[in-house]
Amino acid sequence: MAVFMAMLGFIMIPLVKDDLTRHYETYDFIRQTNFAGIMLFLTQNVDFTFYLFIMLLSVLKLPKEFIPFTSVLIGYGFKFFIFFDFYRRHANSNLKRRNYFVVFLLITFMSTPFRNYALHIRNFIAVAFLLLGVYQLYLNDSRKGWILIAIAPTIHFMTMLIIPLILVSRYLSFHRLIRIAFILSFSFFLLPTNFITNQISRINIDNEGFESKQRVYTEGYYVTEYINDMSFKGRVSKMIGSLPPFFILFYLLLIRKKSPLRNLVYLSAILANFFFSTPMLHGRYSFVLVSLFFILILYEMNSNETFSRLKLVMLYLYLGLTTLTFFSRAYATRRQEIKSFPKMIYQSSLTIFTNKVEPRDYISN
Repeated sequence: MAVFMAMLGFIMIPLVKDDLTRHYETYDFIRQTNFAGIMLFLTQNVDFTFYLFIMLLSVLKLPKEFIPFTSVLIGYGFKFFIFFDFYRRHANSNLKRRNYFVVFLLITFMSTPFRNYALHIRNFIAVAFLLLGVYQLYLNDSRKGWILIAIAPTIHFMTMLIIPLILVSRYLSFHRLIRIAFILSFSFFLLPTNFITNQISRINIDNEGFESKQRVYTEGYYVTEYINDMSFKGRVSKMIGSLPPFFILFYLLLIRKKSPLRNLVYLSAILANFFFSTPMLHGRYSFVLVSLFFILILYEMNSNETFSRLKLVMLYLYLGLTTLTFFSRAYATRRQEIKSFPKMIYQSSLTIFTNKVEPRDYISN
């Protein structure tokens, strides 16, 4: 399934404004630039691993379409690995019952955002590495989890803020205090946008790449303005996409548990709540929250107790929300899908890798 979805990513034709278009332009830039120019470009980006990957594709003369292919493969591959590894190592007989297995399998697939992995890529690959690292560290008690967690900020710097949360939740057992802080964090919904952007602006790191990103998230179009430019359908899609994070907040309030993993999810929720009035940042950290919750719900539903009525309601409600979000994302990407996916009908799994996406194919706004 991961490879099949990755093939869909390989043939995806982006909108002109999609991040994938800029990544394709970066590929062409690296291919046409000398070594000194490439090194200068890399030093201007605090999160360079992704661009090293593009450089590797260029050196090996592999098609640029392997950028979304690899991203989608990582997104689905890591998620399915966590799901099946958890069932093999940790699932009890209750959770292994066929109906619960199917429910969690559907949640695994539906909660993985193909659109984001295929068209936006960097932040979402970084979160995928973070997610697998957290799983290895918290549930398998494996030190290689730290390696995966350390890779994440080199792909996208925004995941750097999650590392202190991991350290706190992993080594400090302040269960009650962290829960209280989580409840109090709902007051962050009242913070004005200017307060948050001013705090970000005060961070002083002498790096041109970081300063550029800092301006984007404090002064740029995506601070709040892009919401105003959305169509009615776009706003509805945005609202549907925000339902799973709000469900998670409700779940954390309603069902009380104590564990280092629960503390990490609490802290991630606090971080997402802090950025509530800045839609772009809130969306990024809400995605981290949703990703970590995938591990948490597997872990907390895997108890020796029979599923209570409340647990069943929460589980099936979350499945319903992830399914609704899946179809909302599919609809939001309809223009790219209608132009791209018919190619699957006329190609085999081998010839599909001969597909080329040219600049003339990009979909205008």
